[in-house]
Amino acid sequence: MVVQAKAPQRTQPKIIERPRLTRQLDECGARTILLVAPAGYGKTTLARQWLADKPHAWCALTPASRDVAALALNIASAGRTIAPNTGTRMQTRLGLSPRPSDEVDIFVDMLASDLAAWPSDAWLAIDDYNAIAGAIESESFISRLLDTAPIRLIFTSRLLPAWATSRSRAYGLHWALERDDLAMTDEEAAQILSDQRTRDLAEGWPAVVGLASSLQAIEPQRELADSSALHSFLAEELLKNAPPKIQRTLLRLSLCPDLSLAQARAILGVGRVAALIDRSARLGLVDTRGGLIAMHPLVRGFIQDWNRAREPNWPREVETVARALMKARLWDSAFELVEHIGDETLLEDLIAAALGPMLQAGRHATVE
Repeated sequence: MVVQAKAPQRTQPKIIERPRLTRQLDECGARTILLVAPAGYGKTTLARQWLADKPHAWCALTPASRDVAALALNIASAGRTIAPNTGTRMQTRLGLSPRPSDEVDIFVDMLASDLAAWPSDAWLAIDDYNAIAGAIESESFISRLLDTAPIRLIFTSRLLPAWATSRSRAYGLHWALERDDLAMTDEEAAQILSDQRTRDLAEGWPAVVGLASSLQAIEPQRELADSSALHSFLAEELLKNAPPKIQRTLLRLSLCPDLSLAQARAILGVGRVAALIDRSARLGLVDTRGGLIAMHPLVRGFIQDWNRAREPNWPREVETVARALMKARLWDSAFELVEHIGDETLLEDLIAAALGPMLQAGRHATVE
């Protein structure tokens, strides 16, 4: 039983360390690791914490990665942080290929050849693998890469990849931590959240525990049915007490992918970003660590729903952000917003701006 306090006090959100899990990752000895659980179970945070003292490249997937050309280029771009020439030949071939989805094996072989000198202690992290779940060409690309490239990979995903079969795990071809493993024990949650009633309702869900730790006081007055209801309550409590300017910035940020500081300044405005960063530690809704301004998917969805119900100019806000994303050449994120509001004029403008770069990159499936 948890409810709004009359004057909620915010504290700096605590970083949730998971030594129990990082120890298991250290000891598993696997070349391919999976972190598989629903949103909010700390998969990305855990991967970043574990990789912090290891050489690694980071590749975040999006729905655009269902186009195998986009997936290949994304992985190559990440790989260049460890192996500088990764994907150069492949990128040239993609631009010349009439149908990249028919040449998956060729692209994988080119990429694997570039990764032959990959350091034995370095990792490639593939974040949000669920973005390509069910996309046959893209999942085949990853499966073949696992077979041919001498690299260590760690995946985060809400869904189990098609290639991660029971047989694969039994033969030691991959190792996984899943939902029950990633849920916080009561002892872990108690280190950052003292209220037992709130911990019971959170049910070990790290995203909920993290938000709850941002509020010093949570007073019992009304029933909340489950951890999802608690998460929505906490997010609303933090959001509605933010100044109007911060609320508007958070709305626009929720419509964007994770952004670098330079991208955020260009898209949201220098003054808005400065104010957001100044307050983010107390809001508990935004993470500015690691060089990115990031928002958790659960928080992102809540903020969008909360504003859609209250903001009469919602489509205009979406259009403003979509045009800013187009200007920043973040074509795929812009398309998601254009599709969301069904603006044909905006779609025509996006196609006019993105068509050339898309075709040059071999992203025919995206264009189609």
